[in-house]
Amino acid sequence: MEVSIGDYGNVYVPFPGTNCIESISYPASKPYWSGYSIFYSSGYGLDTIPKAANGFQYCYLISNNFNDPSLLQGYKASYYRPNNNICYDSHYMCNSEGVFSFFPGEGCTGVNESFTLPLELTQYSSANLGNISIQLFTVSKATLFFSWITVIPEEDIVPTFDNVGDWFALLFAIITLIIGIYMCYYTYRSVKRARKILFTQISIIIAQVLYMIFYIGSIVFWALVANNQSVIGAISQTNSVAFGVATFLMSLVTSYLVSEILFHEYRFTVRIINIILLIGIHIGFYGSSYGGIYIANVGPPTYSMATVRFVLSWYKYLVYWTFFVFTFNSTVPILVAVKLISLQTQKKAHKEVLVLDPYLKYYILGQFLTFAFNGIMFCIKTYTYLLGSDFMYNNTTPYSIFTWAVHSYLTTKIYEIISNAANYLHNRSYIQTSQMTGTHSVAHGNENANENDS
Repeated sequence: MEVSIGDYGNVYVPFPGTNCIESISYPASKPYWSGYSIFYSSGYGLDTIPKAANGFQYCYLISNNFNDPSLLQGYKASYYRPNNNICYDSHYMCNSEGVFSFFPGEGCTGVNESFTLPLELTQYSSANLGNISIQLFTVSKATLFFSWITVIPEEDIVPTFDNVGDWFALLFAIITLIIGIYMCYYTYRSVKRARKILFTQISIIIAQVLYMIFYIGSIVFWALVANNQSVIGAISQTNSVAFGVATFLMSLVTSYLVSEILFHEYRFTVRIINIILLIGIHIGFYGSSYGGIYIANVGPPTYSMATVRFVLSWYKYLVYWTFFVFTFNSTVPILVAVKLISLQTQKKAHKEVLVLDPYLKYYILGQFLTFAFNGIMFCIKTYTYLLGSDFMYNNTTPYSIFTWAVHSYLTTKIYEIISNAANYLHNRSYIQTSQMTGTHSVAHGNENANENDS
């Protein structure tokens, strides 16, 4: 049963001895070290099956109750390539005619139980494997890029600091925490200095605290040594929720600025529309992170297979939320500031914005580089062989959270441009009004003087 490099997080049943998802045999898994299938997925687990399997038939078996480890000897599901001469895992055989056999003795010995697999998924009551479903399945849409059959236990996939990569990852983890602490303090000071607390300020400070929770949780997950799946699952779920709410709040602040400045006369209506749209986008792209993995891991009979398939297909849209947040929170505030000044001054707005904040060009460049760095890491982890092992994959966590810490910092600085632009325009308007009033008063005074002379 082959597994993915990126999904080393959750093992369903910790078997004693040898099994398909835990091994410390490094020579058998070169050039990679290990991997885990994080959950059974999409009905046939096609996102955890290597692409090379497409077009081939497999003996496919699935437990009808994920909560019962006695079924299918503890597997959620398993595939076996038809071969008349191979004994899989010491007990299983699948021949070229689609007949599956279970042998009670080691090395496929003893009186076997055999049954012919149908072409459609069908429930079957096995004397040895229990209540399962079986099928001779032809793989057609497998998507897994990485796959191998030997792994290192997840509790061993932690930084050991006997290599340069671990120390660099630690450095980025520390920098991330420093940025997170600074942003919490910075936002707190801004709120404290304000004459009145605004919705945007409350949202930002809550978001910064949640970001901090996300940073800490991610670093703990990166360095965690634990056998307890509940602990690992709780940390992972906390990270998902903290990240989701934090990014949503920051996006909400951006949408609030749009309604408040560009559509001031209709701001209440636009604000409601923006909130509805933002909630829809957030739930549509990120909603599966609020409990979807739990549903996938519990599986049937608590949740139907249709539900499991739905949440796991939904889970694949997470990357689009990341793209949306980076784009929306980076470009919209800048465009709002430029548009605001251009409407009021009828001049080259970008030059006046640079007068307001000469570092704006660096903020924009920083946002671009941060987004690019995050995207490059995603592509490397998903589509290339460059990482080479779970240890290197695990070390990408500090780099990922670093990009979000920098993004949060730059986004907050860009928000200040909006505030500065508003104050700048208010002062310009006040000065122009004063000048016009002064000119009118002088002219009126000259008229009175002329009348007196007459």
